[in-house]
Order: sequence, then structure tokens, then C-alpha cells
Amino acid sequence: MSTTLDGVIQDRISFLQEQLGAEDDPAYIRTFRTQIKILQNTQLDRLEELITIRRNDLQACKNAIETENVFAELDALEWLQRQAQRLADA
Repeated sequence: MSTTLDGVIQDRISFLQEQLGAEDDPAYIRTFRTQIKILQNTQLDRLEELITIRRNDLQACKNAIETENVFAELDALEWLQRQAQRLADA
């Protein structure tokens, strides 16, 4: 188990990639790929701001696919926030 935030993020990305299979539902694949993209590209100094933006976006969603995307992004951002806090407290 990694003890740095970068290591924890890489472990999570590896886990998400292992969950992907060619026979999986496209929505399932899209969700994991969205989370991977967020984990790879999020600037930690903007984490709180991005979570707030995504929560607001969630309220404005008009269709199921858009809602699923925002939920996936928000889930990854909130996971990242929890991990950063956990490591800061350690």
C-alpha cells in the first residue's frame, strides 16, 4: 500500500484499469475511464473548487448520460479529497 498521494492515485488508477473488460457495458467502461482521466489530470490546489463546480453541474444535468458523467467525475474528486486528507492527517 502506497504512503504518498501520487502512489495512492496510481494504485487507484491501476485498480480501475483492471476492472475494465471488453465485454463490459459501455456505460460501465465510460464511468471508469472518466474516473481515471480525473485522477490523472486534477490539480490538487483546485480540488475544492472542482468539487463545488461538479456538485452545481449535477443539479443542472438534463439527461442520464450527462448525469452519469458528472457523478463519475464527482466520485473521483471526492475520493481524491478523502485520500489527500487521510495522508495529511497521518
